[in-house]
Amino acid sequence: VKLIVQAQALDRAFQNITQLGGVLERIACQADPEWRLEAPSLLAPVSLTALAQRLAGCGVTAADADDFELL
Repeated sequence: VKLIVQAQALDRAFQNITQLGGVLERIACQADPEWRLEAPSLLAPVSLTALAQRLAGCGVTAADADDFELL
């Protein structure tokens, strides 16, 4: 039963990420060219620390560049 619950949770997470991807794609199609980013910038690995700082509006320091946790 626990494995079924975990599989359902993974399926739900996948569905949510897929829907989020669709929303982001629609937003990207409507964005002005100066707001668009190149694919290599979007696909570069980001540590969880750097992601948290970016979401908080802070810059990434050199010390954070070494502790990568790939998503």
